[in-house]
Amino acid sequence: MKILFIVPYPELRETVERVVATTELPSYISLVADVHAVENIEQLNPAGYDAIIARGYTSKYIRRTHPGLINIDLDITSYDIIRSFQKIASVYKPHKVAYCGGYKYMEACLPFSDWLGCPLGVYYAADSADIKKTVLKAVSDGCDLILGGFSAANYAREAGVTYVVIETGEESVREAVASAVQSVEIKRNEQVKAEMYRMITKNSTEGIFFVNTEKFIGVDNRTAHVMSGSPVALCGKRFDAVFPELAPVLDEVFNTRHQKTVDVVKLSSGISVTVTVTPVIGRGELFGAVVNMVNITYIQALEGSIRKKLSDKGLVARYHFEDIKYRSAIMSSVTEEAKRFACTEANIMIVGETGTGKELFAQSIHNESRRKSGPFVAVNCAALPENLLESELFGYEEGAFTGSKKGGKPGLVEQAHGGTLFLDEIAEIPINLQSKLLRVIQEREVRRIGSDKVINVDIRIIAATNRNLSEEVSSGRFRQDLLYRLDVLRLFLPPLGMRREDIVLLFEYMTGKFSKAAPGIYKLDANAERLLTTYDFKGNVRELRNIAERLCALCGPGIIDESEMKKVLYPSDVELMGNRESDASGTAAENIISAPPGSLSTAKESAEYDRIIAARDACMGNRGKMAELLKIDRSTLWRKMKHYGIS
Repeated sequence: MKILFIVPYPELRETVERVVATTELPSYISLVADVHAVENIEQLNPAGYDAIIARGYTSKYIRRTHPGLINIDLDITSYDIIRSFQKIASVYKPHKVAYCGGYKYMEACLPFSDWLGCPLGVYYAADSADIKKTVLKAVSDGCDLILGGFSAANYAREAGVTYVVIETGEESVREAVASAVQSVEIKRNEQVKAEMYRMITKNSTEGIFFVNTEKFIGVDNRTAHVMSGSPVALCGKRFDAVFPELAPVLDEVFNTRHQKTVDVVKLSSGISVTVTVTPVIGRGELFGAVVNMVNITYIQALEGSIRKKLSDKGLVARYHFEDIKYRSAIMSSVTEEAKRFACTEANIMIVGETGTGKELFAQSIHNESRRKSGPFVAVNCAALPENLLESELFGYEEGAFTGSKKGGKPGLVEQAHGGTLFLDEIAEIPINLQSKLLRVIQEREVRRIGSDKVINVDIRIIAATNRNLSEEVSSGRFRQDLLYRLDVLRLFLPPLGMRREDIVLLFEYMTGKFSKAAPGIYKLDANAERLLTTYDFKGNVRELRNIAERLCALCGPGIIDESEMKKVLYPSDVELMGNRESDASGTAAENIISAPPGSLSTAKESAEYDRIIAARDACMGNRGKMAELLKIDRSTLWRKMKHYGIS
C-alpha cells in the first residue's frame, strides 16, 4: 500500500521525511514525499498510489480529478497562522498585510491586525487560477506584504512585494500521516475481506447465487453456472426463468423471511441437488436471498473420501497378480480364474490350506477390480476375542460401553466402504455375530453398537478359510444362509505339494529377496534340489518362505549342497528322543553335528553347539550379531561359548 505526500515547497519535504523517520509504519505501507507546485499539478499522475496527502488547492484538485483515491487534507492550523503573524510582527514592519488564498476561516483572524500593528486584508481565491489575480489586487490596494501559500509567495515575488509563506508545522504533518495510515489500513482490510468473499464464492464447490427482491440474479459462481447447464452468463437473468423448479421455494422465503432447505431437487439440467435459500435482511428490510446448491453426487463422493480418510493408512492392498510366482499349470489356471472373478462384484470364498497365499490372492483380486482405488480392509476373525471382534467389525458410538473411545469409532465394515472387506478364517467368527454380518451383506447397511441409526455401505466381501464349511454348517457352528451369501464364487488354492514344479522357482525368488547380495545368487545343486522338492511342506508357501529366510541367515551365498539343505530343512535345535527311522529326506542322526570329545553329553547340547557354530560362521565371529541371530543375551552367548570351548 503506497501513500504519496505532495509538498508545495522543499522545506516541507524535510519536515515530512523527519516525521516519517520517527513514525513506525506497518511493513506493507510505504510513504513517498514529492514536491509539486500547484501550477503544474495537472501533470501529476497519482496512479499506483492508494492515498494522497496534500494541502490547499492541490488537495482540492486531487479530490476532484481522482475521487477513488483516499485524499487526506494537510490542514493549516491556528498554530501555523500564529507563527506566521509572529514572524511578520518581529521581522517586518508592513503598512498593510494581505492574506491571499483559499482558507475562508482567515476572516476570523482580522482582529489580530492590532497585534500586527497594521491593517489585515483577506483576499479569497476560489481556485489556483485566481491566486495571481488576488495577489495583484492586494498590491493595487496598497498591501506591501503578502501572506499565503507557496503559489501566492511566487506571485508576490514577481510583483516585487514582500511575502511570508504560511508553513505547515510538524504537528500537522504527523496528524496527516497518522490519518492516511489509518485510512489505508481500513481500505486494505476491506480489500482483503472483499477478495476473501470473492474467492470463497468463486471456488466454492456449492453453487451460489444472490437473487434480489425482483428475482434477478446479481451474483453467481462457476459451480452455479455448471449446475444451470446454461452456456451464457446468469447475472442479470431472472432466477425463476433459469430454475423454474425452485421458484416456489424462493417465493416462500421472500414471504416468510425464513431460511428454507429442500433435500432433493432435480434441475432441468438433469443434476440432482440439495438447496438452501437464505433471506438477506438489513435493518428490517429484505434485500434478496442467497441460494446454495450442492450436487448430491459430489456429496456421495465426499462421503466416500471422508470414510476412506478415517481408516488407517495401512488399509490398502499391496499385492497384484504380477507378484504371484508360478510355472505350474494348476496355478496358471487358478490365477486366470481369479482374474475373471475380479471383474465381477460377487462375493468370493477362497479355500485352501494354511500358508497357500489366500490373502495374496484376495489383495490381487481387489487391485484388479473396479474397487482398486477404494480401501482393502483385512480382518482375521480368529485373532480377536468375540466381544472385541463385534466392536471392531461394526464400530460403536460414544459411551456404548465402558472404555469406549470418545466420539465413538467407525467399524472395519464401515471403513471398507467403496472397497473390499477381507474376512480371513471366516469359520472362526462366533455364531451370534454371523447373523449381524448376514444383515450387512443382505441390506448393505451397518449399525454401530449403541446407535439407532444405520449407515449405508458399499462393500465387496472376500472370505477365506482352511476348513470345510459344509461340515461346520452340519455341526451347527456356521449359518447355512451366511455360507450361501459368501460362497457365491469359490477359488481353491492348491497346497504346495500339488504344485512341486513351483518350489525351486519360489525358493530362488525368496532367497533373492532375503539375501543382501543380488537376487539369484543362491543356487541349489541336484541333491539339494531333490531334498527341497520332496520335502513335505505342511505349512505350504509360508513354510517355504521361512526355510528360504533360514538359509540366507545360516549359509553363505553360492551353490547350496545336500548337507547345507539338510541343516535348513531339519534344524538341529529340534528336541530328538532316541534314534528315529530314516525317511526320504535323510536320518535324524545326520542332522546332529558331533561335538568335540568330552564337551557334549546330550543330543540337546549337541544341537545347541551346532547352532552356535552355524551362527558364528554366518556372522563371521561378530558376537553382537550372533546373539541377535540366536535371540539370546551376549552374556549368555559368552557363557555358552566358554562352556563348549568355542572361540
